[in-house]
Amino acid sequence: MIRLSTGRTCRSLPALLALWASTAALDCLAQGKASREVALKKAFVLHFLSLVDWPEDKLPRESAELVLGMYGFDPLGAALHGLTGKVVRGRRLVVRHFTNLEEVSQCHALFVSPSEQKTLRAVFDALADSSVLTVSDTAGFAEQGGVLNLRSGQNHVRYELNREAARRARLTLGPELLRLARVVR
Repeated sequence: MIRLSTGRTCRSLPALLALWASTAALDCLAQGKASREVALKKAFVLHFLSLVDWPEDKLPRESAELVLGMYGFDPLGAALHGLTGKVVRGRRLVVRHFTNLEEVSQCHALFVSPSEQKTLRAVFDALADSSVLTVSDTAGFAEQGGVLNLRSGQNHVRYELNREAARRARLTLGPELLRLARVVR
């Protein structure tokens, strides 16, 4: 008889191994689903960047780099670092992590982590008049003033769009981006 850490006992080693294998399999499935969701959201962010036009004073034609900033910490933010070096509309993508709100206007697009939900007003204030595409996967992000918000559902990822926030940032959004979005403002 084998005593488990829960205080229960198991009569045989095969039963214990079966219990362990089923628990491990469920854990792997959960991790697999989470990593697929992160990969899908990462792909959405990269695609978003190809469907937006910035004003000339923010992103001059001769600019060789497009800067994707990250503010806050979460698994998607960490995965976005993997986009460094990708080419978006002829420009090399540079991914930078910001810890200071005074610096966030230096990027072209900013991914705001859910960890910063309580500071969204300060983030939007720091970006006023800066022509930065704001993206997140935080509940209520687009309604509060962000441009694009990724939302997860059963086996899919969708996004919300705040057209007014895009207009204030002087961003031109491609028709494909507009067509597939759930518009919140």
